[in-house]
Amino acid sequence: MMSTRVKWGRWFWGLFFLISAGLLLAVKMGWLTYQFGAWTIVGTLVLAALAIKSIAYFSVSGVIFSLAFMSMLYAKPLGITGLVP
Repeated sequence: MMSTRVKWGRWFWGLFFLISAGLLLAVKMGWLTYQFGAWTIVGTLVLAALAIKSIAYFSVSGVIFSLAFMSMLYAKPLGITGLVP
């Protein structure tokens, strides 16, 4: 028997990759108006997945580091270039 945590993890990663593929397709087809680089989108999706997983496991350090790296990726659009290295 599989535990509910394993089942939830499979659903999470399956939905994560489907949504990621959809967003990447939407950006490449020009359906989203704000343009990001492909690596920025991939990095965002990976960091968002890590942040969500860290929240599920109550890991404060995982959430903080994920959000810190995401703020570095989006420093220019957020207007916080003076705050990040």
